[in-house]
Amino acid sequence: MGITIFSGLQGEAAVVGGQHFPNEGEANLVLIIRNTLTSQGFNVRTAMDGEEGLRKFYAEKPDVLVADVMMPKMDGFTMVRQIRQTDQQTPVLFLTARSAIDDVVEGFELGANDYLKKPFGMMELIVRLRSLAGRRLVQTAPVP
Repeated sequence: MGITIFSGLQGEAAVVGGQHFPNEGEANLVLIIRNTLTSQGFNVRTAMDGEEGLRKFYAEKPDVLVADVMMPKMDGFTMVRQIRQTDQQTPVLFLTARSAIDDVVEGFELGANDYLKKPFGMMELIVRLRSLAGRRLVQTAPVP
């Protein structure tokens, strides 16, 4: 499955493959997620802050965007707000420790398709991404 996912994830706590990784730091969490998703057939590209994520988004046109709300340089809400000005089609999943109902509502109002709160289960992330990628493929498929 050739799915490209951008993530600008900050390290909080994650549950990966049934194991809990508390506060491992953003680089370790992104590495765990990238390696696991790659082993599942995803093509993963990462950005470590919102500005880099925005640049890579426009340069590489991902099939699915995964973003944290709390990223350095530009938060995920601002990044998605800017992306949605020109791209309404690319599915967006927020993967974040920001779990207050106001944050969830804001994420969806900005155009997110899904919102997954940390800590999370890796299999839950995988099935959500497959679902979003499937919707993207259906949206962009030519009509016979």
